[in-house]
Amino acid sequence: MYRLPSGPNSMSTKSVNPPLPGSTNTSMKAPVLALKRKTSSPAVVPT
Repeated sequence: MYRLPSGPNSMSTKSVNPPLPGSTNTSMKAPVLALKRKTSSPAVVPT
C-alpha cells in the first residue's frame, strides 16, 4: 500500500499530503467507509 518514510522525509511527505488527494484521502476514507458500512448494516437489518 502506502509506506510512510521514517526520518526527515516524513515531514516533507506530510507537507505534500494536503495538496495530493491520494495518500491522506485513502487513509481517511478507509475508516469512514468502515463506519458507513457499520452504520448501514444495523439500519438495514431491522428493515
